[in-house]
Amino acid sequence: MNIAATAAVSLCLAAAACGGDDPKERAQARFEEYRVAASGQSDAEQELGKTFRQLARAAGERDPRAVAAAAERGSSTAARMQQLLNAEITAAVAIAEYEPAAEHARALADALRRSGVGLRAVQEQLAIAVRDPLLHERANEEQVRRLSAQSLRHSVPAAFARRRAARELALVLDVEPPFDTMFDLSLGSRR
Repeated sequence: MNIAATAAVSLCLAAAACGGDDPKERAQARFEEYRVAASGQSDAEQELGKTFRQLARAAGERDPRAVAAAAERGSSTAARMQQLLNAEITAAVAIAEYEPAAEHARALADALRRSGVGLRAVQEQLAIAVRDPLLHERANEEQVRRLSAQSLRHSVPAAFARRRAARELALVLDVEPPFDTMFDLSLGSRR
């Protein structure tokens, strides 16, 4: 997470701790924590995508050192993503304490947990790539295929559910919804 994001989370935590007695204001502060963590998550996802492209290129060139190095970088990024995901879940659970937003906050937390299942599958794939960069062992190759399918099976539906829940939460909390390329560009000005 970059310095600005860390500072924003710190400010949000302080605001939530001192946020007064208004439950909606506390929920809004927690939503801002979610937004900051989600932004960091988006950046990390892009970084992980770049790392997977590097890994695939190195595998195509049959370069085990480059594959292992890319997998190590990917593992570090995935660990950061897990920390951000935990922060997002914590914020969603806290938002659920505000009754008008509870349903959408619980849906968000559930979607984030399902994203975590997909992320753990990615982490396992990266660990295999470190141990067996060119997948010489057939069992590792089969495991990577299985984990890839598992990651997609959990991550894609969870991403759609997360986006829907975050937008609904923003509406309930009277805050600006997080920018979402898929929704905002496809809906244009129809919010």
